[in-house]
Amino acid sequence: MPFASFDPRIPGGAVRHVLTRSVRDSALAFAIAAAAHAGDPGSEPRRWVREPLSRRLRIAVIDTPTHGGPLAANQRAALDDARALLESLGHALTSERWPFDAPRQHRAFFGRWAYGTYRYTLALPDHERKNFLDAVEPFTRGLIGQGEKFSADEVEALVQDALAAKAAMDGFYQAYDALLTPISAVHPVPRGHHDPRQDYATVLERVSQNVAFTHVQNIAGQPAMSVPLFWTEDGLPLGVQLAAAAGQDDLLLRLAYELEYARPWQQRWPPTAARQEP
Repeated sequence: MPFASFDPRIPGGAVRHVLTRSVRDSALAFAIAAAAHAGDPGSEPRRWVREPLSRRLRIAVIDTPTHGGPLAANQRAALDDARALLESLGHALTSERWPFDAPRQHRAFFGRWAYGTYRYTLALPDHERKNFLDAVEPFTRGLIGQGEKFSADEVEALVQDALAAKAAMDGFYQAYDALLTPISAVHPVPRGHHDPRQDYATVLERVSQNVAFTHVQNIAGQPAMSVPLFWTEDGLPLGVQLAAAAGQDDLLLRLAYELEYARPWQQRWPPTAARQEP
C-alpha cells in the first residue's frame, strides 16, 4: 500500500527509483527520470552525475532509533565501520541527536500511514472499494480500520507533527551537509517476517521496530541512499543510510561514488544470490 498523501501540506512519503549494483547506474537512472520529469525525455541527461566529491563534508551521525529502543549489534557495527571509512576519507563526522521529539514522530508516522491508507479507500468508487477491501491483506485492512478512527483534530495533529519534523530537519542541514544513520534498528529479518497476510498487530510491531531511521526522510521529503559497505558474518550485505537536504541528490551520488571507489562492492555477492554477471 503506498504512503498516500492526504493533505497538500505534506508529501506523499514515497518515491519510486531503481535498485542497481553500481552508483553509475543509479545516477543514470536518476538523470533519465529527471529529464522525463522536466518534459524532455529524449535529451542528454544533464543531471547525470559521473564524478565523486571534490570537497569534504560535515556529516552528522545519529545512532538512536526513533522509537527509543535498542540498536542491533550488526547495525551498530555497520554504522561504526562506515563512520571510520568516511573519517579516513577526510570528512568531519559529529555525533548528534534527532532535532525533534523522535518517539512522538515515530508514532505519528504510523498514524499518517494508517490515515492515508483509509483516505485512499474513500477515493475509490463504491464498487471498487468493496473489491479492494475483499482483496487486501489483513495488515492493510488493519491500517484502514486504524485510520478510520482518527478525529479531525487528531488528523491535524498528524499534519503538524510532519511539518514540525520537516522544519527541524531543514534547520539541521544548515549545520551539516549530510546525515549518517543505520538502515534499521534490528538484525536483518528473514523473508516473510513482514508478510502482510499475518495479523495487523504482529506486522505493525515488527515494522515499527524495523523502521527506525529511514522514515524520517519520508516525513521531511529529503533524499537518502542505502550504501552496502558492511557485510555480516553470514556474508550478507548490510547498508547504512546517508541523507541530505532537499535537492541535494547530486551530493549524495557524488559521495556514493567516493565510497564505491574506496570499498568496491560490485563483485561481492551473498552466498544465496542468483548471480547475473554484467
